[in-house]
Amino acid sequence: MQSNRVTINFTIRIEEDYENLVAYLRPLQFTLKRSGELIWVNPFDTNQQLTIKPMTAGSHNYIVLYVGENKNLSSILERAIGTFENKIVMLQYELYLDNYSILECQKEIEAETAWTQADYNDRIYRLPNVKFTDIACLLMENKITFMTRNIYEIKHVNKAIADCNGYSDIFIKPEPFNLFTYMSIEQHSISSITA
Repeated sequence: MQSNRVTINFTIRIEEDYENLVAYLRPLQFTLKRSGELIWVNPFDTNQQLTIKPMTAGSHNYIVLYVGENKNLSSILERAIGTFENKIVMLQYELYLDNYSILECQKEIEAETAWTQADYNDRIYRLPNVKFTDIACLLMENKITFMTRNIYEIKHVNKAIADCNGYSDIFIKPEPFNLFTYMSIEQHSISSITA
């Protein structure tokens, strides 16, 4: 069974003083760490976390890291920072595969005729997209990163993530369904219930 993992990183400019941001976020269950990070962990799903940290002391640019189910990410960001004037400077959708191979991924990309390789690096590709014209795919040492600087507003985050998720499908091999494995799991569950 595959256990591929996705993390989403943002660089967001928030036009607000850091102390005011901390004062606003603490009642929303954000914890302030000594390093200056503000961390929110979903009390119903501890795998879902949002971290906000200034890039440097006194900066209005923040690094925002999100881990977890991403279908409601726009709503989470809107609740956390939507009351402040903000601009999404960059989004990075990072895909970690169990059996990651740069060469295999390059073969998959080259099979897709719409993708174009960058002239300056053989591991960077431009992706076709109508809404977010500058999405790039970077084949890093341990992950695949989809990156764009063309989102700007929180309301466009879910669409950009859905696009990145769709692009990542060529790298994720579907697992064949094994009816006999399913049946043995189902029988084990039934026998443990009746025992």
